[in-house]
Amino acid sequence: MEKLLSAVRRQGGFGSESGGHINVSFDWPLTPREYVRVAQVAKAFEALLFRLGNVAGSDGSQQRKVGYAAPVSFPSDPYTVDDIGEDDDSYDPVPDPGDKQTAVRFEVFGAEGDRLEFRVWAGDAGELTGNPALWQVRAELSAAMMLAGTDPGIYRELDRLMGDPDLLGYDDQTRDEEVWLEKLAEFLELLPLSEAGQAQVVQLFAWTRPWKLSDPVEGYPALVVSLPQQSVLSPALGASKKQVVAQAHSYQLYKDASLVMARMTSDGSGIRLRNGQAIGSSQIGSGTSVSDGIAICGRCWRFPALPLRCRQRWSMSLKDRY
Repeated sequence: MEKLLSAVRRQGGFGSESGGHINVSFDWPLTPREYVRVAQVAKAFEALLFRLGNVAGSDGSQQRKVGYAAPVSFPSDPYTVDDIGEDDDSYDPVPDPGDKQTAVRFEVFGAEGDRLEFRVWAGDAGELTGNPALWQVRAELSAAMMLAGTDPGIYRELDRLMGDPDLLGYDDQTRDEEVWLEKLAEFLELLPLSEAGQAQVVQLFAWTRPWKLSDPVEGYPALVVSLPQQSVLSPALGASKKQVVAQAHSYQLYKDASLVMARMTSDGSGIRLRNGQAIGSSQIGSGTSVSDGIAICGRCWRFPALPLRCRQRWSMSLKDRY
């Protein structure tokens, strides 16, 4: 791989402003529950994963565009997911393969050729570090995350971590390096990597800088939380991560509907994001009704960088349920 990427650099290739995709599949199929566990690994260490996937060697002025690699949806409860995968429906709780612009795309249907596409990686070919072999560690790290989802020995720890996942765009924005190192050590403990592989991940960590929520438009995917069933939660202005996680768990009770949980602007023209920015109705799309905190869409629409497909055509007001 180092020779291949070195050839790209000699020809003037420059990938720091592009994205890199690594496709991973095994000789054996994973069960729906195991895929959900992989999603938990990605979600529990989300901010760290986006740091590791950032442009290596950058001073922070270049970073992975999350509009093309948004955080994965909040995973379903693995204890409610089929552990066999007898039919297509049993894969419904797995993050939707239609979510193409996500950090990890789950293109799985219980068929031969199922794969995970790790899109979190920046596309740099080592031009800033002088070491294109960084793609080797990215590949090993991707495979290790997928394999970790099959290890029952880490499930109890994953359950604990999902109570306080390291979501992108919260305390990671002001975290000092000592805390980052603690997160890295915790991450490596769960992954089936050799000592050499772990050392390479540490080197990758040293080459990268945390992803920063600087551009409000580019950062939309980090300001909302994608949920199972193609639902989306837009947290309230100033909501803490603890509050967001609690809401994300509670809204999973609505298993047969695609919801948009948000708060309208004072003039009713759109919804307000947690950083104070507003999205107008034209950005939400037609066929969506927003009512006092819950939006139910009647046709397919696109939230910035996050697709939402509606499975039912109905509307509901918040006061109808609470």
